Amino acid sequence: ISGCVISLCAISWADAGIPHLLFILILLVIGAACGVLAASVPAVLREKVGANELVVSIMSNYVFLYLSNFILKTYMQDRSASYLTSPELPSAIRFSTLVARTDIHGGLFVALLAVIATIAVFYLTPLGMRIRICGNNEHFAQYSGINMTGCLIVSQLLGGMLSGLGGAVEIMGNYERFNWIALTQYGFDGLMVAVLARKNPIFIPFGAFLYAHRRERPERQHQRPNRVCAGHAGRSDSLYRSADLPRQVEKQGHLQGGRKAQRRKGGGKVNESFHHYKLHLHGNPRRHAA
Repeated sequence: ISGCVISLCAISWADAGIPHLLFILILLVIGAACGVLAASVPAVLREKVGANELVVSIMSNYVFLYLSNFILKTYMQDRSASYLTSPELPSAIRFSTLVARTDIHGGLFVALLAVIATIAVFYLTPLGMRIRICGNNEHFAQYSGINMTGCLIVSQLLGGMLSGLGGAVEIMGNYERFNWIALTQYGFDGLMVAVLARKNPIFIPFGAFLYAHRRERPERQHQRPNRVCAGHAGRSDSLYRSADLPRQVEKQGHLQGGRKAQRRKGGGKVNESFHHYKLHLHGNPRRHAA
């Protein structure tokens, strides 16, 4: 929802003449505010009616998804495009690419600043101490006189602010248009990173890098160019290795008895082996016909 709102603001204010850095800062603040509003729903329901915040968050994902689809279709749909998308976002809001031919952009500095700010709040402020006490032992927090309801609501809102900030950075760094019409599952990615970091903000960058590397590597291997030919695309590595079978069989036939013996005896074996190879590669035409 934060990505949808900042896309709408960016398209609406494209001709306002706002400076580049100020434009980015304004959109980041708007994205963070959207995250706070979205996170307030499960936070308040948990503290007021005892609803599980994880269940409420999962259910509210679809509410915000269809709300963003409504905003996209009603206020910023590009009618000239053949699919549901917004007009191109202004170049003034785009983060610069830091490493060529990668998705690493200037939003990395925003993420690092967010991590540093979170560490400072958690370990250098009374609010952070109360949040850690409530998370580790709620009974001790109650006996200590800490306002559990207010502390947990504030922690939920801080998490929503970071989530909204992440959605804004994602749109401003990796997309030229807003076309999110399905759930991105970034919330579950954040949950996995939190588990890897053992809920310690110091280890969040390392957990995020490890999870991103583990997730992106299979996709890049799947996009690797074919080593044989385009007609064999998508086949297994064992089939790639068997592509040299006719050449190996032919070479073995030459070594067994000279050219005459290969023509009389070995040639049949070569042709028979090559025939089996073709059936293995392309399938049995009789079986397909049956």
